[in-house]
Amino acid sequence: MQQAMEEYGKAEAMFPNNLEMKYWHAIGLANSGQVEEAAKILRDVYKKDPNWRELTTRLPEVGLLDVSKQQMEKLLK
Repeated sequence: MQQAMEEYGKAEAMFPNNLEMKYWHAIGLANSGQVEEAAKILRDVYKKDPNWRELTTRLPEVGLLDVSKQQMEKLLK
């Protein structure tokens, strides 16, 4: 997970306006238990494109996001 986070960081530095890279970085953080940090990134992503919020609601059912109901509420704010 540490290496994945480093790679997400490098990708975001190369393409700072790419919301998809920021989004998947946040999802990776959430899956590793760093929900507060993930929520902070997601708030910025949702502001720029609210469609990412809808995708977030769909990720648990396909196994791409494993968080509690309470954590999911934080991620969707």
